[in-house]
Amino acid sequence: MEEKSKADQQALDAKAKGHDEAKKVSDEAYGRAYKAYKEGKKQANIVYKEAKKMAVDRQAKKEAGKAYKKAIEQAKQVRDEATRKLR
Repeated sequence: MEEKSKADQQALDAKAKGHDEAKKVSDEAYGRAYKAYKEGKKQANIVYKEAKKMAVDRQAKKEAGKAYKKAIEQAKQVRDEATRKLR
């Protein structure tokens, strides 16, 4: 009976260690995905501000706004796709 308990405990310890390692890898991947999203959003903000400065009419400003929204949506999609693969 003692032998079985040791084996069971070793199996539980190995399982816990594997779970901890998997969680660490997952947390790191989520962190990278979030950082990539934040960087994409930052770049989109820079481009949007410059485009608005350069726009001379209402239509150009409207197009800059649409492009900005599209860039933000793409950044979200990249983030979501990266995190979806982790589930």
